[in-house]
Amino acid sequence: MKNTSIFKYFLIVMLLFVLFGCNDNTVDTGDSDNQPYIYVITDNITVYAGNKKEIKYYVEGLTDYKIKMEVENEEIAKVENGYVVGITEGETKVRISVVDNENINGVVKVRVIGGKSASKAILEWVLEKIGTELVSSVSFPKTHPYYENSTITYSSSDTTVLSNTGIINPKEYDVDVIISIKI
Repeated sequence: MKNTSIFKYFLIVMLLFVLFGCNDNTVDTGDSDNQPYIYVITDNITVYAGNKKEIKYYVEGLTDYKIKMEVENEEIAKVENGYVVGITEGETKVRISVVDNENINGVVKVRVIGGKSASKAILEWVLEKIGTELVSSVSFPKTHPYYENSTITYSSSDTTVLSNTGIINPKEYDVDVIISIKI
């Protein structure tokens, strides 16, 4: 009988140990969860040279702050008003940090495609579209399909023969006209 009492007592102690002894009594102050941080929504951006894309992020845990964005290699890309602007082909990084607390930061990898400068690529594309000798009217393109922010304007040396939009007014003889293209 004595053995069963000891055994029951042992089972009760073990049960109490399991129920209460394994409980973690440490108090979580929440300090680690309340640290401010920058969350980068798109951490990889691909942009054509000459185009721009918005750098999307948000700051958690701060209400009054200013952001600083720094480009690792400014020959490849630059930052303007929260947008990364592609300059020439290559890869770089943009570091986003809170002014006066650079430990709060995020990084965006940037890949710029279009190995030439944007204007050179657009000019080559325009020349491919309209050619160098016109025998009939052509509609001069005003924008490039990949360089969304580009504007292309034309200026004819003789608008009586060739308008600034590509309309030819035929003459009885061949006439040399120079078109200036501004991108």
